Amino acid sequence: MIVYVESNFILEIALLQEQHSACEELLELCVNGRIQILLPTYAMIEPFGTLFRRRAERNRLASRLNPVLRELGRTAPLSERVEEAKVNIENLLGASSEDEFVRWKIARSRIASIAELIPFEERVLQVAAASEVPLNLAPPDAVIYASVRNHLSETRPARSCFLNRNFADFQDPALLSELNALGCKVLPAFDQGLSYVRGMLARGG
Repeated sequence: MIVYVESNFILEIALLQEQHSACEELLELCVNGRIQILLPTYAMIEPFGTLFRRRAERNRLASRLNPVLRELGRTAPLSERVEEAKVNIENLLGASSEDEFVRWKIARSRIASIAELIPFEERVLQVAAASEVPLNLAPPDAVIYASVRNHLSETRPARSCFLNRNFADFQDPALLSELNALGCKVLPAFDQGLSYVRGMLARGG
């Protein structure tokens, strides 16, 4: 059974988010040869933008807090506590961002050693460009969709599903219809996808 995933699959594992255990179980099924996990090559790179934005947001938060902390620090009884809090906040925000980048790189390498990557080729770009407006997709999501659709069209797997966490982005009726016509079920959560995969495997799918 072919299981397509997107960029959030990597982030779930790297950041230990709510559905990371489902992603880990899917990887284990892949290692054991029960399923094949495929993801677009672009999905290996896209999380960098997400992590960069998260770091920028934290930097902006620190900048907004600094004037408030300075004002509080002018009150003598609070000055020592404020300075300690300032250092702790700066350390937390800075260390968390660096840690996320490190864990993303580790997760990316690990997943690449287990899953199969869908090439980022000219045909994918053509389909992505043609899909943005009619399917209401942002350019990054259009590339993910085009990669999956192109692979489906070329290989026609007997059983496949596309698991994602971009709930609204990949739920356009026309998109669902196109992938369904290629025999691919779309599920907007990794835990839902795991349940579906388990059911299919139990039935010999």
